[in-house]
Order: sequence, then C-alpha cells, then structure tokens
Amino acid sequence: MGGVAEEALLPAIPSSITLQSSSLFNLWTHALRSQQDENEQPLRGERQAPGTVLSPSEHIMVNLVPMDAPHPLYGDKELRTSFLQDYMIPETVHPDDPNLSQPDGFTVTNFNGNQLTFRKDGEGRLSVNGAKVTEANTLSDGVVSYTLDTLLFDHQAQVERAFQKLLEAESRNQPLSGPFGEPMEPEV
Repeated sequence: MGGVAEEALLPAIPSSITLQSSSLFNLWTHALRSQQDENEQPLRGERQAPGTVLSPSEHIMVNLVPMDAPHPLYGDKELRTSFLQDYMIPETVHPDDPNLSQPDGFTVTNFNGNQLTFRKDGEGRLSVNGAKVTEANTLSDGVVSYTLDTLLFDHQAQVERAFQKLLEAESRNQPLSGPFGEPMEPEV
C-alpha cells in the first residue's frame, strides 16, 4: 500500500449512507477521492465498513467555519481522517438495544480507538457521550445512523485552530493592496 498506515485509510462508504442520511457524506466522499497512492490510484482501507455512523447535525457541519472561507477539514488530511473516524463504529449499535438503558450505558470503541457511551434515559431519549441524539435510523443495509445535536470530543476547537492557521497562512500570501491588486495609473 505504498507505506500508508491502515489506520489512516478510511473504509468505503456503505451504500445506504447518503447526503440525506449523514452530514458527513460529502466530507467522506472527498476523503476517499483524496486517498491515493503515488501513482494516483485509489487506496481503500481493509477494515470493514462501519456498522454505526454518527453524524453531527447538518447545521453544525455547515457552520464549522464561515461560508466562503477555506475549510480545514477539506485541506488537512490528518484532521479530516481523525474527525471522520471518530464518528465511525465497527459494530452495529441498535437504538432499541436494552444495554443502552443500563446505568452505565453501553460503551463501544470507534475507529480511532476512542470510547463512545450510548445511553437511553427513562423517557427513551438517546445520547452519545452526552450529545443528544436527534434522529436514529436503521438503513437498508443494516447500518445504524445517529444524528447528534453537537460535535464529539474537542472537534470544534480542533477545527477552529486549523482554521486560524489557514487564515494566517493566507494573510501571509496576500498582497498589501485591494482585492483586485494595485490601482492602475490613470491614462492621460
């Protein structure tokens, strides 16, 4: 595989995951297009496709950085891969699993090796690591998709730091003039 660590490769997108079922679809698609060897051939991870996919709400994803600004998740492969793998779980976690109602919830490990605890309260409300689940669906191929009301771990801060670095890099590359360059000399 040209020296690329297996953990750094994302699995193929399950056929049931679409833009309608996951706010991560476009980012995941971009990541797979970017996974290439030195001959520009696509690389795919050997690990199984996730049985469970968590997705921050579309509103959260769209507002991670200002519109029309450079987006670090599309430019920084390491950040993008880590971000996506935090929302992928190898096994299927069904929303009606009785283990979710246990006092300690039901803990699984995501593709990055981080712990995720699913809980269901007495009124049937689901959460993952304290993030409220706003929607849970079992898709046509058995993959379970959960939509969350927030980001997990410290992704907001990670993306913000990467965004600030992008802005600093861009400001160093910009000429000290207006958006269209130096003003032209008037013709006489």
